[in-house]
Amino acid sequence: MQETDQLNGRFRAVAPETGRNITRLLINRAEYKLDVTKVVGSCRAYLKMGSLSCDREGVTGEVLKLNCIKSHPCSVTTDS
Repeated sequence: MQETDQLNGRFRAVAPETGRNITRLLINRAEYKLDVTKVVGSCRAYLKMGSLSCDREGVTGEVLKLNCIKSHPCSVTTDS
C-alpha cells in the first residue's frame, strides 16, 4: 500500500526482548486491520490506548487516518 510506505520513515519499532526491528510487522498488521475495516464497511475504529501498534497515535491509528477511518481511544481494563 502506497500510503503506508511513508510510515517506514516516520516509525521505528524495536522489540524490547530481542532488539529486532519490528516496524514492517506492525505496518503489515495495521494494513490487515484496515482491510478488515473496509470489508465490514466501518468508518471508525476503537483502538487500545498506550499500545505501540494499536494506539491512535501508533501505527494502526496512522494507517487508519491515512485512509479516512476515524479512530477513538478505548481503555482496556481487566477485573482482578
